[in-house]
Amino acid sequence: IPDQPDPTDTTALQPINRPFRMVRTSFNRWQYDQTFAPVGELRAGVNYQLTKAVSVQAGYTLLLGGGISRASRRVEYTLPALKIFDGNNHDAWMANGLNLGITCNR
Repeated sequence: IPDQPDPTDTTALQPINRPFRMVRTSFNRWQYDQTFAPVGELRAGVNYQLTKAVSVQAGYTLLLGGGISRASRRVEYTLPALKIFDGNNHDAWMANGLNLGITCNR
């Protein structure tokens, strides 16, 4: 059995991918952040009657939202103490889609 390293030995090699002489860091500050986040929807549609029993339809939907933030943009990576950054909390998002359909009446 090979010799195990002494855990109290400070001259032992440090684990891989660990910064040299970096002390442990953690968040020591927290906050609640409330921001109004409006969401809007725009919808348009067209319906065309091919025959008395068959019609085709097409539509477009757009969703917009704002006033949100992503956690990755709110963390301030400054050593030795990581903090929550007060800015970057007014991002926006968008989702859209096209829909097509056929209606058959018997």
